[in-house]
Amino acid sequence: MPLDDARRLIFVHVPKNAGTAVVDHLRMRAQGHRPWHAYAADYPREWASYTSFAVVRDPLDRFLSNVAYARMERSHWHARSGDAKHGRHPDFDLCMRYSTLEIAHVLAENPRALRHPGWLPQSPWIADEDGRVQVTHVLRHDHLEDGLRGLGIVDLPRVNVSDRANEAPVTAELEALVRRVYARDYALFFPDRSNDAMLAETAATPPMITTATTFATFEEHLAALASGLHVAEVGALASTNAERLSHLLAHGAASATKIDRTPLGHPAWSKLEARLTERGFPRRVNPLCLDLDSLGASRDHGLFDLVHASGQIFHTPDPFRHLLKLRALTRGTLALGSMTLPERLANEAGTLDLTGGATYFGPALHGQPLEVLRAHCKSLKLGAKNFEGASPVAWLDASGTPSEAPWWWFWSVETLTRMAESAGFRRVATYETWPGRAHTIVLEVAELRP
Repeated sequence: MPLDDARRLIFVHVPKNAGTAVVDHLRMRAQGHRPWHAYAADYPREWASYTSFAVVRDPLDRFLSNVAYARMERSHWHARSGDAKHGRHPDFDLCMRYSTLEIAHVLAENPRALRHPGWLPQSPWIADEDGRVQVTHVLRHDHLEDGLRGLGIVDLPRVNVSDRANEAPVTAELEALVRRVYARDYALFFPDRSNDAMLAETAATPPMITTATTFATFEEHLAALASGLHVAEVGALASTNAERLSHLLAHGAASATKIDRTPLGHPAWSKLEARLTERGFPRRVNPLCLDLDSLGASRDHGLFDLVHASGQIFHTPDPFRHLLKLRALTRGTLALGSMTLPERLANEAGTLDLTGGATYFGPALHGQPLEVLRAHCKSLKLGAKNFEGASPVAWLDASGTPSEAPWWWFWSVETLTRMAESAGFRRVATYETWPGRAHTIVLEVAELRP
């Protein structure tokens, strides 16, 4: 079993998911493919106290890699001649005899004919029968370097790589067969790539929520939406008590992911896990270390049915771009939370008019608008950096990167709503989630406005 006592790491090695490279690079004290419960039984002390992780891979990509690997004349572990550590690949003859599509049919109709463990689904290695992931961190193969970096692992070599130079094209029939065989893997680890029909068969049907449905609170609205959905929460990892994932899981969410730029080894992740455990959801949330600004238009980090993002948008210098990134993550509903101002703000320092889309840019504020906002922040004890207190922070750090500490923007909830609509969302409901201070807007993905 791959364990690293120096780093206090346990690696659950799912076959054909870059595991050999990880084990060799970390010089772990044992090798082999064993499921999570074998670690829990044989190494109970380490399993309870070490950080465990595993790598998952898109099932179609993994299947094609398995085919190519089985056909190789010589690989890291196998050789056609048999003069390798593990001899001849057990499926070499079958994979040389059949086409890639025919191998997919064998996998779907007679899986016992394929003997290498790389053909087995990924979920049993790291999840229990109810689909609850049992390892601390699940890393995606297509973003492996970022995931490992969060655990303090860098410069991973390429080892035991399949030769895919002559790979057959993927047909609709081939993809359908692979999706059928690995339906649970797609549902658990790649919900954005799952078949909607398959999900409908395995998850409870969510209630019909329309724009005419009304709720007394934001929490009630979330609860009504959650059942059967794949949900994500973006940012605010340090504000553990503000998380809504436990609330969504309590009301039937099928899976939950926390997305934050903080490296995975940071204590804040452990603090979040402690809170989730306390609330009855140990190891139910998949952590994803991702800087939202690095997310490309390809949406390769997945689409989620429901995304909750609160407390970030007014801390970024480019809120519209931030909204576009959130839209790239969102398949259905976005719950967008932000500090807000009334459309007419009056206090002892003067009056500000925020109607008609008026917005104030923090670094440019001066004169009476600055004094009005300072008085407002101070009276409500908002903790707004650079507008409250005597310790200002730099807008840019030493490398020229914008700081996330200060408030870059001041707007009304009406202005933020119109901005979200311009970024391709449609408003469903608005809730005042912190009286006089903040709102959450429930939005649905819509067509981008010209």
